[in-house]
Order: sequence, then structure tokens, then C-alpha cells
Amino acid sequence: MRSIFEVHRLDESAIAGVATIDTKVNEAGLIEFCCDRSLPLFFYAAERLRSVVVPHASSAIEEAIGTPSVAEAAALLACWEAGGGGELTAETQRRGESYLKQFPTPYTLHPIPVLHVPKQCYRSAETRGAVTIAVVLEG
Repeated sequence: MRSIFEVHRLDESAIAGVATIDTKVNEAGLIEFCCDRSLPLFFYAAERLRSVVVPHASSAIEEAIGTPSVAEAAALLACWEAGGGGELTAETQRRGESYLKQFPTPYTLHPIPVLHVPKQCYRSAETRGAVTIAVVLEG
């Protein structure tokens, strides 16, 4: 994961939280990562993740777990909701993008979150498995 942050010139200490699908609620590595860094951990049901429009949806993931996106959708949801934006839906996203096209300004009350780093799969040589991450920058 550090390499992804280095490539995109992001500081790991700026991570505000971690979000994923609710089926990972007992995943020890994820819980340990967040506890070690005192980060909030957000879990979303597949149905909720499915409601978010993402740029890199996957039909294989949708077939396997019921949502076309986990990393991107969860990152967008967590950023939006943590910022007090209420419920993020496809309609909210469309309206926000349309508004920003008409009135481009960085001063919107609740800007629609945008992916800074689209989903990327990270595999460590030291451990089994893989982690897919996506990064959303706040406001």
C-alpha cells in the first residue's frame, strides 16, 4: 500500500478512515490496521455499495458479491457521509456533477467526492492475499 501512496504523492498520515463491505467485519488484518492507526472503519452492505456510481465497475465482482464495486464505492460513501452530505445516491452524484459543470467552484457546501486514486490491487510479497484500495480526497 505504501507504494501506491508514494506513486500518488499522498501522505499515509492523512488517511481519515477506511471503508469496505460488511462481509469483512471480522477481518483481523483490516481491524488491526485501523486500530494501530486509530482510524474509523466503515462497513457497507452490498446493496448500499451498489447504489454508488463508480468509474470502474466490475461485473465479475457484482456476480460474486452482489455489487459492482467495493473499494471505490466504499471510499466515496465514507467520504461523503463523514462530511455530512447525507445519503449519497446515483441521483445525488448526477446532480452534483451537473451543478459543478454549470457553476465550477471549489466553494460548494458538500462537494461530491471524487476518486483521486481509482481502485488498485496491492499484493505483498510477505503476506497472503491481496487488498484493493481506492482513495478519495476530502473536499
